[in-house]
Parts: sequence; C-alpha cells; structure tokens
Amino acid sequence: MSLLSTMSFKESSKNSLSWSNFWLHYLFFFYFSGLYQLIIFASGQAGGVGLRQAIYMSFLWFIPILLMPRFTRIITAITGLLLWATSLVSMGYLALYGQDFSQSVLYIIFESNLSEGSEFLESYFYWWMLPALLIYSLIPFFMWKKTKPMDGSPKYRLLLALSFFSIISWPLFKSVTIKNDNIDRAIAKQMDRMEPAAPWHLVMGYIKYKNQLHDIEQYLLANKNLPPLKEL
Repeated sequence: MSLLSTMSFKESSKNSLSWSNFWLHYLFFFYFSGLYQLIIFASGQAGGVGLRQAIYMSFLWFIPILLMPRFTRIITAITGLLLWATSLVSMGYLALYGQDFSQSVLYIIFESNLSEGSEFLESYFYWWMLPALLIYSLIPFFMWKKTKPMDGSPKYRLLLALSFFSIISWPLFKSVTIKNDNIDRAIAKQMDRMEPAAPWHLVMGYIKYKNQLHDIEQYLLANKNLPPLKEL
C-alpha cells in the first residue's frame, strides 16, 4: 500500500508545476508593465484599469515557455529584452515629467527624426538617469537568473497555455460570439485591452498613428478632388 502511495505521489509531482518557479516567471514578465502601472495608480493619475490589463497580459509570455520548456531561459531572455527596451519609453517619460504616457506622446515620437531625438536627449539628460536605469535593469536580470525551465507533463502545460490564451483573447472572443460585433470592432477592443502593457503600448500606438495618418490623407485627397469655386 505504501509503495502504491509513493508511486502515486511521484506521478502527481511529475504532472504538477513548481509554483515557486511559476510565480518567479510571472513576476519577471509583470515587472516591465506592472511597475509602471502601479506607480501611475498609486499617484492617482489613473484608475486600476491599466494595472488590471497588465496583470492579464503578463500571462501571454507563459505560452511559448509552456509549449517549449527546453528553451525556457532563452525565450525568457529574449522576451525580457523586448519588454525592457519598450518599457523604457513609458518609464523614461514618467521619470522626466511625472505624468502618464499617452498616445499624443507617441505621435510626437513617430513624427520626430533622429536629429530631433538626439537634441531631446542632450537637453533632458540628467546624472541620476544612469543609476536609475541600472537599478531598473538589474532587478529583472536577477529574477531571470533564478528562473528554471517549466516542468509538468505536456498535457498539463498545454492546458495551462490554452487557459492563458483564453484569458488574453477573451475580449475578442466575447465581442464576436456574444455581442455579435464586427471583426474590426472586436479587434479594437482586444487592442484596447492589450495597450497598457509593454510592448503593446508602442505597437498599438503605432497602428493607431498609421490609421490616423491614413484618415487624414484620405480627407485631404477628398478635399483636393472637389471642384474649385467660381469667382472665389
């Protein structure tokens, strides 16, 4: 009887995850969006919507490491570098101006050239930025050093990956299947949910920027095609 119990315990351990390793990965992914949203929320500049979306979107990065556990550390390192680089934009703006990062700031960035960008950096560079950047970068680096490959049986990891994908894509699914929205409106709702989290604040901002440029160009083209007024 004890032998059967031991075998059952070993099988159960094999199928389950190391939850300490799981939450360490989650904190690593959440850090790049969650820290910013926590500061914004604590300062009273925004409600809890952005923080909530950052909590949801952090589960997205589990999907590749659950499906390919052998490459967990490589995937996590690449993902971390992407999140770190894109989060610096919003964190840097917050450090300089003490304000929430907005779409209007993105439009200014996309409209600026390299010369204007270098002039901006020269004008707003302060000594404390380097140690702040170092501290901001070392915290996730040490978390990454402690991460281990995701364990658990393939079926269990697949189930978790599908669950996280469902959590992330719920706005799109809900809009299409329950509310019967058209696909453009459903995608827009999905984008709004993803936008508060890195790197989606830049990706979605760029998409909206290009869409706005397209609308302006179409408006100018329509005005250009109007016949001129006589004796104006």
